[in-house]
Order: sequence, then C-alpha cells, then structure tokens
Amino acid sequence: HRFIEKASELADIFRDEFNDVLSVVAQEIDIYIDVPAGIRPVRVLGNEADINGQQIVTRLAQVYSEQERYVAVQVEIPATEEASKLTLATVGVTYANMKTHKSDKLSGAAKVRFSSDGKQVKDSVNRSALADVVSLVSSENNKLATRYLDLGNLEACRQVLRDNVTYLNANATNLPADKDRLTALATQNFVQLKDLEGVVSNKDERANRSRKNQRGYQSLVDQQQRGGTKLPVKGGK
Repeated sequence: HRFIEKASELADIFRDEFNDVLSVVAQEIDIYIDVPAGIRPVRVLGNEADINGQQIVTRLAQVYSEQERYVAVQVEIPATEEASKLTLATVGVTYANMKTHKSDKLSGAAKVRFSSDGKQVKDSVNRSALADVVSLVSSENNKLATRYLDLGNLEACRQVLRDNVTYLNANATNLPADKDRLTALATQNFVQLKDLEGVVSNKDERANRSRKNQRGYQSLVDQQQRGGTKLPVKGGK
C-alpha cells in the first residue's frame, strides 16, 4: 500500500484500473428516466439532472472502453403488499456510437419485488451497486461540509467530515468486496478533517487546503472513478 494525502493522488490510483490508455466508445449520452405515478423521484446522486414531474433527464459526456458509468436515483415508493412486484422506472438512452459514427438507442427498466423476509432481503442486495451509492452519498456529505466551510461554520464542517468517516468505514466493513475503495475514501475525509484541526477561520491556509481537497474528492467520486486494484490505506504497509 501507499500513503495518500491529496485527492489528486487518489485519482491517480483509480486511473490505474484503466491503465491510463482509454478510448472513447460513446459520447453525448442522453438519459431519460420515467418514473411511474405514485413513486416520487427525490434526487439524482453525483450528476446534474433535471427532474420534471415523473421524468428525469440527465447527460453523460462520454464513456470509455471497458468503463462502467451509471446514474443513481433516489426515489420514494408507497407501501406495497408482500411478494408483489413494482416497476420503479423505465430508462431510455441515446448516444453517439464512436465506432459506427451513428446514433444508437438503448432501453431498460428497473423493477423490485417486496418481501418481509429479512434474510431474503439481505441476500438480494446488489452489493456492488450499494457500494457505488455509498460513495456518491459520501460525496454529497462532503459537499455539505464544503458549504459549511465556505460559510465559516468550521465546527459544523468538521462534524460532517467526522460523520462521513464513520459512515464510509461502517460500510467498508459491511461490503468486503469494496472495502479498500471505501476505506480509501474514508481516509480522504479524515485527511480533510485533520487539516481543519484547530482552524478558526475559513481564510486560514489549512482551510484552503482542506477545501481544495474536498472539491477534488467530490469531482473524483462524481466522475465514478473506480479502482480495481488494492487502494492505499493510511497506516498500511
């Protein structure tokens, strides 16, 4: 393992997964997500999007070869009878295919089934998707910390970062396949927190350093950079 201090270093490690040589396979990716009546779209994590009633519209600039991109949407669903099935959303995608130089389309749907069986629910969890959502939620939390820092409320900023470290470490324990990735993100929040120890003004050089690292962290996570190799953990060997 290597030690990390800055978000830029973490980005370098994540890029190792792609061997620094990537080819763009799709551009101008427009995504249309239609949510059925009775289900409320709350927010889109990590990506700018327009929510117009029951439709969500967002865009990805490009996708590289062997890269996975996704859109995470938080929704509120009504109480539903056990064993029943529900379509959460239908999805349509249009994009410029860089290989054929034509416009292509894709479509799909997200569906769920309801159960009161705790074990069945636990066993059905898509842990890889959950880890991605945890990363994006941590970015939203980190953005809140930055807002507090910009407002000069340093104690609130520090508390959000503390809570984010706890949140990421707890999920790293529960998601062993993604433990290294989530632990590395927790380490970044901890470094940002340490930069703010004893700081009383958001004009302080250490506050500026923490703010810069926070924004780098948010950009990194929102761009969905993933590391397939072991990530550095502070204090590791």
